[in-house]
Amino acid sequence: MQAVLNAHFHLDGVVHIRVRSQLMNNEVIFFH
Repeated sequence: MQAVLNAHFHLDGVVHIRVRSQLMNNEVIFFH
């Protein structure tokens, strides 16, 4: 059970980081 939770949080973190970097890239493009 703990392994499943850890895997879920890991995937969620990866997705969050990707979305966040995408938003930051969009901001950089927008402001320059």
